[in-house]
Amino acid sequence: MTAGTKVLIKLTSDEVNCLIYSYLKDSGAATIILYNYDPVTYAQQSSAIFVPNTLGFDHTAYNLRHEAHLDHSPNINVSLPRGELISLLRKAMLFQESEEAFHNKVRLLSRAARADYFDV
Repeated sequence: MTAGTKVLIKLTSDEVNCLIYSYLKDSGAATIILYNYDPVTYAQQSSAIFVPNTLGFDHTAYNLRHEAHLDHSPNINVSLPRGELISLLRKAMLFQESEEAFHNKVRLLSRAARADYFDV
């Protein structure tokens, strides 16, 4: 890659739909950790159970899968880490803030350079 080359990230609508579908499926379930005490030794024991969330987005996920024809998508079977959409959105927001801060600094530097030039 040469200097000044702009790298474009291509993200298709199908990939976005699969990310949203994955998020909706992730949001439809919850893990609950139960803490018990052994009555003989009073030692703490914990166990995790996976229960469906009744307030989840299962119906929305179902509709998206069928309306976007995700059954025919090559991306539907790609394994995504849980919370991938949220992670990508956080990174995008951080990148946007960094880019804005960089441009503000460049403007300040160029303003200071102009002031130094005309202060002769």
